[in-house]
Amino acid sequence: MFTYKKFDIVEVAERCGILLNSRTLGRAEIEAWCPFCPTQSSDYHMYLNPVKERFYCQKCSAGGNSVSLYARIHAISNKEAVECLSNGDFSEMEITAARPAQKPGPVIAPLQRRHDVYYDMLAAMELLPSHCSNLMARGLSMERIRQNMYRSMPESYYKRRRIAENLAKRHDLRGVPGFYYSDDGRWELTGKPGILIPVCDRDGYIQGLQIRLDNAQKKKYRWLSSNPHNGFPYGTASTVWVHITGNRTGMECEITEGALKGDVASYLSGDRLFVCTAGAGSTQYLTDTLRALGIKKVNGCYDMDKIAEYDGLVRCRRENPFDKEAAKPCPLEKMEAAVYATGLAYERRIWTPALNGIDDYYLDWVSQRQKAG
Repeated sequence: MFTYKKFDIVEVAERCGILLNSRTLGRAEIEAWCPFCPTQSSDYHMYLNPVKERFYCQKCSAGGNSVSLYARIHAISNKEAVECLSNGDFSEMEITAARPAQKPGPVIAPLQRRHDVYYDMLAAMELLPSHCSNLMARGLSMERIRQNMYRSMPESYYKRRRIAENLAKRHDLRGVPGFYYSDDGRWELTGKPGILIPVCDRDGYIQGLQIRLDNAQKKKYRWLSSNPHNGFPYGTASTVWVHITGNRTGMECEITEGALKGDVASYLSGDRLFVCTAGAGSTQYLTDTLRALGIKKVNGCYDMDKIAEYDGLVRCRRENPFDKEAAKPCPLEKMEAAVYATGLAYERRIWTPALNGIDDYYLDWVSQRQKAG
C-alpha cells in the first residue's frame, strides 16, 4: 500500500535544481523559477509554501506538493518519488524538465558582485608577452601593469569555458556582462582575443571590462558584453561606465576618452586624477561621476583630431547657418555640455597636433625630461 510521506518542499526544490529567490527565503511563501512554464522567462512565477508543503505557479497553473514536484521533474510516479526522497537519492534519474541551473539576469548585477566576479576572473588569467610589450611601449611600468590587472582574453573557447565553470562554483553569474548560459547547460564566457582593461569607479571597484581587440581596424575597444539580443542566451548587455584612475583626493581632474588612455596618462603625469569616458559621446554617467568626486575644476584633455573636427564644425556653422548637418551637435559638444552641467570650473587644454592624445603628450613629456637629464 502506498503511504504518503511529508518532505520539506524548499529542500526538495533546491535539490531538484529549481532556483529560489534568496530575498524571499524565510517568508510564508518563497518565490521560485518555474521549470514547467512552456514559455520560459526570467521572472519568478512559482510560489512554495513550506507550512502547507505546496507549490503553485501563477503563470502555467502547475501545482502540487513536494512529492509530485519531484516526480514531475524526473518524469516518474509519485511512489517512485517517495522512494527516492526517502533514500536521499536526488540524482538517480535524469531530470527531463529543461531549465537553466541559474535564473537568467534581466538586469545588470550589483557593483559588488560584478567586481568580485571580474576580480577572480582576471586573477585566473595571464597576460601574454605581446600584450605586456604593448602596454610597456605606452609608458607603463611592469609594477603598474600588475596593479591595474591587465590580462589577455583567452583565444581558446575551451579555456574561456573552464574559467566560467570555475567562477560559477563560487559566484552568481546572473547579470554579469560577458557571461551567458549555453544550450548544453553551462555558463560560458564570451570575448574576442585582446587586452582586458578593468574600468573602475572612484573606490577602485571593477564596474566592467573593455577589450582592446588584437585584430580590428576600427572600433578597437569593445565592452565585455553578452547581450541576449546578440545571441547570448540569459546573458547581459554591458553599459558605458566612466573609469576613474589616479589620485582620488585631488581638487582637479582631467577628462579624456578611453580607460587605457587615462591609465597611461595618469601614470606618466604622477598619478593625476583622470575621469575617462568610453567615447566623446558616452556621457551617461559623466555628470554624476564628476559631482561625486568633490573636485573644484575639470580640465578637458581630448584628442587633437576631435578638437580640430569640432573647430571645423563651428566655422562651418558660422559660414553656413542653414546647413542642417552642421547644426547637429558633435560628440565633443555633448561631452562639454555634461561637464558644464556640473557647475564646476572648466578649461579645455590644447597641445601640438602631432601628439594626438593626452597619453601621447605625457609620454613625449617624460621622454624629453629623461633626455634633458
